[in-house]
Amino acid sequence: MCTIFIKRCTIMSRGRAIYFIIVVVAIIVIGSIMYTTLMQRPPVGEHGPVTVTDFRGKQVIIDPSKVDRVVVIGSYWVETVCVLGCSDRIVGVDKYTPYNFYVPESVKNVTTVGSVYSGLDIETILSLEPDLVIMDIGYGKAEEYIAQLEEANVTVIGIFCTCFNDQIKAIEIIGKALGADDRASQLINYMQNWYNQLRDKVKNLSTEQKPRVVVVSAYALVKKGEIQLYANTSFGKIVEELGAINIALQEFPSEKWPKINEEKLLSWNPDIIIFLGSSNYVAQAVNVSVTQEPWTMLKAAKEDRVYGIVIYNSKGAFLNWGPRIIIGYMQMAVVVHPDIYSDLDWVFEAKSFLENFYGITLSEEEIASSMVRP
Repeated sequence: MCTIFIKRCTIMSRGRAIYFIIVVVAIIVIGSIMYTTLMQRPPVGEHGPVTVTDFRGKQVIIDPSKVDRVVVIGSYWVETVCVLGCSDRIVGVDKYTPYNFYVPESVKNVTTVGSVYSGLDIETILSLEPDLVIMDIGYGKAEEYIAQLEEANVTVIGIFCTCFNDQIKAIEIIGKALGADDRASQLINYMQNWYNQLRDKVKNLSTEQKPRVVVVSAYALVKKGEIQLYANTSFGKIVEELGAINIALQEFPSEKWPKINEEKLLSWNPDIIIFLGSSNYVAQAVNVSVTQEPWTMLKAAKEDRVYGIVIYNSKGAFLNWGPRIIIGYMQMAVVVHPDIYSDLDWVFEAKSFLENFYGITLSEEEIASSMVRP
């Protein structure tokens, strides 16, 4: 009898153990699903419609709880929507978004609708039945496209950035429209705090303490043999925000991308040269600057102050519109004032930033590769 009882107890214990394991696994699976759902779609407040003022100055009334289908035109704004946890609402994107490393694969595979530059397919956009269209404005036929969409009763938010503060405003607008205010606030706080820190360190510099810099198009030099500079442009102004003098901006204050000849470059004799472009062109341009005249005759080359920074949307690139731009500011900072920003480990910050806000893990080597040195 004892033996039979023990066997029965053993069988019952095993049964209970199996049952316990099943319950635990079920809890873990359900918890994971809930976590994933929360990461994809932040809770939307139940306060009804909100009013946002877009970059046209137009007041747009929208109910975030009813925004389930969104078309986003501008890969950096697609990226922003994803970082705010709303990637599952995107049903259409511009034709460049599929090439953005920082956008989830699921979003890269949605319907493409053209671009503001080359032309938007309004019929395709309308066929997607969007509750909201978020799009770049200020160039191309943006105004014409917006008019067509609004005539078809589609709600449109127009965004156009020229400076860091515009970037913050854009995130705030998108967050409010999608009911992702909390996530937007977290992102904005991170970006604004870092921007303020970077600016505070150089705000009292005298003119003599500011290095003279040229910011050069790597593509123009490598492909065309031209010296084309960033002057009155967003990227051209960043070095000045960080305590340097952009010589081209001072000489050509009303021009965006002026071209100069070699004689002019020699007469300027900059302290620092920064090449911007894709990784391939940046590497080639940096090599030219330290192997060919007149570049080798410049102070920057002689003192080993030639840098290349990879921009736009490839892996490891940060200098572009969208949340990543704050890391681009850090890169520029350590280039123009390595002494003042000696305690800034921009690679560590970039790695942490991507993991916390993008859910992307890159190695330090992959991140560091976006800064090219001779």
